[in-house]
Amino acid sequence: ERMLVVQYGQILKKWDSCTIWGKWRLVSGGELYDIHADPGQKNDVAAQNAGVVKKMRDHYEAWWGRVEPGLREFQPLSIGSEHENPVALSSSDWQEVYCDNVNSILSGAGGPQGAPWRVLVERDGEYEISLRRWPAERDLPLNAPCPEKKMTAGVLPAGKAMPIAGAKLTMAGQALAAKTAAADKAATFRLKLKGGTKTDLHAWFQDAAGNDVCGAYYAYVRRL
Repeated sequence: ERMLVVQYGQILKKWDSCTIWGKWRLVSGGELYDIHADPGQKNDVAAQNAGVVKKMRDHYEAWWGRVEPGLREFQPLSIGSEHENPVALSSSDWQEVYCDNVNSILSGAGGPQGAPWRVLVERDGEYEISLRRWPAERDLPLNAPCPEKKMTAGVLPAGKAMPIAGAKLTMAGQALAAKTAAADKAATFRLKLKGGTKTDLHAWFQDAAGNDVCGAYYAYVRRL
């Protein structure tokens, strides 16, 4: 029987997995279960089946060796396409930083610089990139808190205010910075990009003293 690897986790790490071989399930590289005798996987039998564990670990090691070199080859998001312009990016697609739910954004999670988006520039041209702390539909200033919102079921809690007074953006070898006023709802940059370019779009906010405070949770990219 062939073995099958099930790898899980948004940020892939070695041994965050289950290796499947017939009746056997090797969990996290060290726990072994016989699902025919123990379908609830309550009885770890790794100590009694060292040969099975070794064979399954060896299979996983070989599999990991094949996939690991490509783990940081992120699938790019297209910008500037004639079929979708503008494009709205959110922190759910940041590279290697988990920030893909509303509670993460409301609490200001993700670190002082957030993380980049991997993008593909579809066409040559001048691009406008508007960075926001809150989604455009909330229409809130960058440094304002987000009021709680009554939903169909329950209430979305209030969001944390961040002391945003400026923004930085790096992309395709270009680095831009801008100061923002208290009432600004976005920090907007313009830059020229070449079609066919795959690059990282990295943007974050700073306070009045120039300290990094949080990533730009939303970026709206439009080819002019």
